[in-house]
Amino acid sequence: TGEQGTRVFGYVTTMGELLNASIMFFAPLIINRIGGKNALLLAGTIMSVRIIGSSFATSALEVVILKTLHMFEVPFLLVGCFKYITSQFEVRFSAT
Repeated sequence: TGEQGTRVFGYVTTMGELLNASIMFFAPLIINRIGGKNALLLAGTIMSVRIIGSSFATSALEVVILKTLHMFEVPFLLVGCFKYITSQFEVRFSAT
C-alpha cells in the first residue's frame, strides 16, 4: 500500500543518513590508506553499479539495496575529491 511504502522509504532514508554519517566519520582513514584517486574510482564504480542496477530493479527490495549503495558512494566521492585535489595541486593554491 501507499502508506506502507512511505513508511519504509522513511525508515530507509533515516537509516541511510545514519550510515552515511558513520561512514563519513571513517572515510578519511580509509581514503588515506587507498589514496584519493582510488577513492574516486571506487565511488565511480559504486555509482555505475547503482545507476545500471536501478534500470533493472523490479522490486522494492532492489530499490532499497540500490538506495543503500548511494550512502556508501557519497563519503568516498566527497572526501576523495578533496584528497585528490590536495595531492595534485600545491596546498597554498587550493581553495579547499
